[in-house]
Amino acid sequence: MREEAYKGCLLAEMAQAGLSTPAERATWLVTRVTGIGTGHASDWVPGMTGEKTPEVIRNAAMLRLLSEQGPEALAVVRSALVEAPDDDYERVEALARVIIMICRTQSTSAEPGIGDQ
Repeated sequence: MREEAYKGCLLAEMAQAGLSTPAERATWLVTRVTGIGTGHASDWVPGMTGEKTPEVIRNAAMLRLLSEQGPEALAVVRSALVEAPDDDYERVEALARVIIMICRTQSTSAEPGIGDQ
């Protein structure tokens, strides 16, 4: 639920910035995806088991939005993946996961339906 709220905030920020194409939105999102200590999935609120930091939730919303930009975002995400520092494994892992999610969505939507055969 909190991730959906962050997603709404991110969509509003992108609209306010005048970003209208998937590639523009992907470029904007890619520059904000962070690694460990600043929003990686393993960052938890100290002393609170299972409570993710606000940065983690925002990062998760960004990754989901990136994957929703579709095939137009692939080149942007691939470029960010290639340019990511070698020691930022978390960022590399997150961007690779986005590419996988985009490709899965593409392959699923490309499969013929039962009535299409």
